[in-house]
Amino acid sequence: SSRPGFAAFFAGLRYYPVLWAFTLVNIVFFFIVKVLCTGFLLNVEIDQTLHLVRLILCIYWPVVMLPVVHLVVERKMPLFTAIKVSYKAGKETRWQQFYVLFYSLLLNAAGAALAGVGLAFTLPISYRAIQLYASRMDEYTLFEIERG
Repeated sequence: SSRPGFAAFFAGLRYYPVLWAFTLVNIVFFFIVKVLCTGFLLNVEIDQTLHLVRLILCIYWPVVMLPVVHLVVERKMPLFTAIKVSYKAGKETRWQQFYVLFYSLLLNAAGAALAGVGLAFTLPISYRAIQLYASRMDEYTLFEIERG
């Protein structure tokens, strides 16, 4: 609902530390998955099926994390609470979340195929699709925190 401009840009900077921490959590997750599934830095022989496990985890994690930014920015949740709520809320809609990310990937691949210039058009569309999906999940009260 905000208009693009410098005021909106500087207002959004207040989320930078939390979103930086979110990026760091994702980097740590992918590093741990790489170490455990490939034996990287461990000097151990691993079973080849762990490569398939790594592939599945690398697809599953972004799907689980899809609404986290919405929860942090719109609902003002702490980062780890938002991750926990996102995991629990998405158990029924995981395939829909996958299709939203798959749609975004295809759209941005088409934008990147145009020498990267198309990304100026496809990235905002992808962001808006993810934002609308997370808002719809919020509208259906999927993010209600269980008390107990």
